[in-house]
Amino acid sequence: MYYNDSVQIQLGDKLSSQVWFTRGVKQGCCLSPFLFALYISGLGEVLQDTKLGIELGAEILTGLFFADDLVLISRTWNRGMNSLLRILDRFCSKMSMTLSVSKTFVLTTGPKDKTWKIGDSGEELKETLVAKYLGINLQLRGRHTLGREQDITGIARRYAHTILSITRGGLDRSRLAKILWETCAVPAFLYGTEAMPIGSNTVIALEKIQTMVGKFILQVPGSTSKVAAWCDAGLMPIQYRIWKRKAVFLWKLIFRNEDALMQEGLRDIISVGGEDPWVQEISTIEAALGKSITRFTLKELKSRISHVASLAVLDIKREHDSVSSLPQPRTWFVLQPHVNDSWYSKILNMTRAGNMRLGNRMKNRKDIQVKYCPWCEAQSIRVRLNESHLILSCGGVKEERTKEGVQAYFRRHSGKMANHLVLRMYLGQDGSKPDALRLRGATIHRIVEAWFNRI
Repeated sequence: MYYNDSVQIQLGDKLSSQVWFTRGVKQGCCLSPFLFALYISGLGEVLQDTKLGIELGAEILTGLFFADDLVLISRTWNRGMNSLLRILDRFCSKMSMTLSVSKTFVLTTGPKDKTWKIGDSGEELKETLVAKYLGINLQLRGRHTLGREQDITGIARRYAHTILSITRGGLDRSRLAKILWETCAVPAFLYGTEAMPIGSNTVIALEKIQTMVGKFILQVPGSTSKVAAWCDAGLMPIQYRIWKRKAVFLWKLIFRNEDALMQEGLRDIISVGGEDPWVQEISTIEAALGKSITRFTLKELKSRISHVASLAVLDIKREHDSVSSLPQPRTWFVLQPHVNDSWYSKILNMTRAGNMRLGNRMKNRKDIQVKYCPWCEAQSIRVRLNESHLILSCGGVKEERTKEGVQAYFRRHSGKMANHLVLRMYLGQDGSKPDALRLRGATIHRIVEAWFNRI
C-alpha cells in the first residue's frame, strides 16, 4: 500500500524533488490503528499474564487499551502497580517507544506518601484524585461526576451559540439549526452520559440551552414556554434523551456485547443494587416504561421511551395556560411541517405558542402592558386579552375576521368547543396542510395589525 510512495510540493509552476515515505502512515489512514494494535499487542499479553489486575467474575482486568492511551490496573497499590510499571518500562525500551510522563498519572486508595517511577531511575509520576481518559474524568473514590457535568453544560452552550451564529443568515435557519443541533451538538455534549449518573441541575441547565435553540428555530420570543420547543421544533426533552441513551446502552450490553469483561463489569454494578446511582437511574427508567428493559426489542424500547416522553410533555402542556391552543404534533420530536424561515411561519409559531406580544404577558410594541383587551374595555366590556380572544371574538377586528373567513370558521365550531380549542383547530389541529397553515399565519398577521391600529 505504501510501497514506492512519495510526495512533492508545488511552488508556482515548479515541483520540488520527491520526498520518500520511510516511516509512518498517512493521517487518517485506517491502517494506522491496525498497525498500532499489532505493535502494542505484546504488552497486553504480558500484563494479562501477571494476574495483578482486578477480578471481574472469572476474568481479570489488568489494562485498558484504546489507540495510544493506556490504563494500568492493579489490586495492590505498591507491589502490583510497581510490577506493571516495570513491565511497561521494559516494553517501551525494547520497542523504542517513549512514554509521555507529563500526561501520566496515578490514582490510588493507598498511602499518600508513596511515589511511583517509570523504571528504577525514571521520572516520578504524579498522583491525582481525578484523571481524564478518553474525554471522561475517572476517579476511585465514589462516582461523583460534577466536573464532567460542568463540561457537558459548557459544551452544549458553545454548540448552541455557534449554531445560532452560523445559521442566522442561512437560507432556512429553522431546518439547518434543527439538523445541526440533532446531528452535531446533542451527540457531542451527551457523549458518555449513558454510562454515568446525571444530576437534576445539569438536566435543567441543558434544557434551558436546548429551549433557547428551539425558540430560535421557531422565531418566537424568549419568554415562550419550553413546551413549544418540544412540540413544534421537535426537540425531545433532555431527560428523555439521556434515558434513551442509557436504556439502549444497557440493552446492547446485554444482548449484543460478546465482551466477557463488559458482561462481568455490568453484573458487578448490578449486584450492588440500589446503592449505585447508575442502577438507580435504570430502575427509574424501567418504572416509567412499565417493565424491564430486557423485555423490549431495541426498536420497541426506543419507541416506548419516545412515547413516555410525549406523555410527559402533554402533562406539562396542560399546566401551561399560554400554550392551551398549541396543537399536538402530528409526529412527535420532529420539526413540524409548517415550520420554516418565513415571516408567516413565525407569526403562526408565535400564535401557537401563545406569545404574540400583545401586551398581556409583557409590554407590547406600543409600550403597553394590560390584563384586559383595551379595545373591548373602551366599550365597557372587560375580557382577558389573549390570542384566542383577539383572533376569534374581539369586536375591534370583526370586519377583518369576516373578510378573512375566520368568522365563518369560528361559527362552524364555536358551539362544539371552547374558544381556545377552536383556535387550536384553526392553528393546525384540524389537519390542514403546511401551506394552508402558513396562509392562516398571514391572515392572523393582518388581524393583529388591524387590532394594534385601533387600540
